[in-house]
Amino acid sequence: GELILRPASEFCGKIDEKSLFQIFHSPEKKLISTITDAVNDILLGNALLFVDGLEKAFSFGLKFFEKRAITEPPTSTVIKGPREGFIEDIKTNMSLIRKRLKSPDLRFETLRVGKRSDTMVSLCWLNGIARTDLKDEIKAKIQQINIDNIPDSSYIAAFITPRKHSVFQTLGTTEKPDVFTAKIAEGRVGILVDGSPIALTAPFLLTENLQSCEDYYVSPFAATSF
Repeated sequence: GELILRPASEFCGKIDEKSLFQIFHSPEKKLISTITDAVNDILLGNALLFVDGLEKAFSFGLKFFEKRAITEPPTSTVIKGPREGFIEDIKTNMSLIRKRLKSPDLRFETLRVGKRSDTMVSLCWLNGIARTDLKDEIKAKIQQINIDNIPDSSYIAAFITPRKHSVFQTLGTTEKPDVFTAKIAEGRVGILVDGSPIALTAPFLLTENLQSCEDYYVSPFAATSF
């Protein structure tokens, strides 16, 4: 409110979209030009400001959803190594990845999946290391998903797995951002789904079934032996 209503109440200039847009101090703001976009923004939890005489509305990212704290995932407890784990908020998970990969080559591409849930799905890769054709293939498969709701990343995995009836695992899964970023740095493409703490990685190698989370932090001889 202080970032939006106060500047608006103190504004004395010409009332047009460009002038008003510049006075608002909200870090997440944009112009909305259609009723459909306005409804979608409201459903996402954003606040909209309509001004009499202007054809566009102002959208502000003031939403706040309850989320659990970043803790060690119960499925991947370790003795050595970081104890942070992904949570159900995709933007928090993206920040955990960015904290570990401070590279301009780190890329995120956001897609919307689910006719009713409109779930945010983010592809993550390192430009110049990951194969572009692999990223494009995964993106195309995700865009073809046509279901109502995406409550978890396992729904995405079911649609993009290359061999649906294979007895072998074809997509990697992890709840740890350190493991996720290590796999990204090796050239894999990662998939984050809003509402799920389980991240996906592709491609998946058979040898990954023999790895544990601590293999990255112990000597190679110990990791190979155990």
